[in-house]
Amino acid sequence: MPELVERLFITKEYNDEGIYRVRLCKDGEWREVTVDDYFPCFPLAGPFFSRAHNNELWVLLLEKAYAKLHGNYKTLCGGEPH
Repeated sequence: MPELVERLFITKEYNDEGIYRVRLCKDGEWREVTVDDYFPCFPLAGPFFSRAHNNELWVLLLEKAYAKLHGNYKTLCGGEPH
């Protein structure tokens, strides 16, 4: 994971509780977002949105935190919040 992306994560290691804290900037202000590790998925086919290589969890967590910060996944269109 690139260093700048890694700095966004407050929770840096996998944890059994499945709760993660991420720091994101919105409207020039840094905010902390808490997300869990439950992701919307197609039955037997994997995640609806982002896909990670191998066992990388950070991609899905970052996308979920970004969606939460902007309301929900539906408000995101091609990575652009409306």
